[in-house]
Amino acid sequence: MNREGIIALFKQTLTEPRAAGRYIIGLDLPAQFLWMALAFLAVLMSLLVSGMFQLVPIPEGDMGDMVQMNPAYRTPLMFALMQWGQAVISVVVLTWIGRLFGGAARVEDMLAVTIWLQLIALVLGLGVGVLVVLLPPLGAFAILAYIAWALFITVAMIDAAHKFENMLKSLGVFIASILALALGSALIAGLLGVSASAGGL
Repeated sequence: MNREGIIALFKQTLTEPRAAGRYIIGLDLPAQFLWMALAFLAVLMSLLVSGMFQLVPIPEGDMGDMVQMNPAYRTPLMFALMQWGQAVISVVVLTWIGRLFGGAARVEDMLAVTIWLQLIALVLGLGVGVLVVLLPPLGAFAILAYIAWALFITVAMIDAAHKFENMLKSLGVFIASILALALGSALIAGLLGVSASAGGL
């Protein structure tokens, strides 16, 4: 795909996300390429976030302590691994739960739309960040619009991957996946806490 094609796909994603998702899936990109692209995006995101933390003055007090404790500030590689791991788990969960709802997505399909979503979110996120710095009053509205768009586009891409043609069902998959991820994280945190307590006895 050339530059003009990428720009056209970007515009289509903003106006017709399901059609854009179907097109991306229709490219049938090799699985190895998709996994490598996901890893590259995780590293790129880590570098950008880490760079922002290093360039922007760290605030004093509790907020500054939180920034310094963030893996993106202290260990960008660890942050990249965390980003990659979260993306992989999300892809698998969205695929599995979607199939429970009657969807037909393969892991590769969900992976392809997830990578494209991350690329679009990265570009728009940078634009929103610049707007927040240059025009703070408009920045708050831009952030709200960005969050609303991100939710809508994610549900639309889930719909395209699972071939539902039903945004309400796709929204159900999205909500169920968030709940499943939250429950899984809580269970893992609980098990780690129990293990740590047992180790200290």
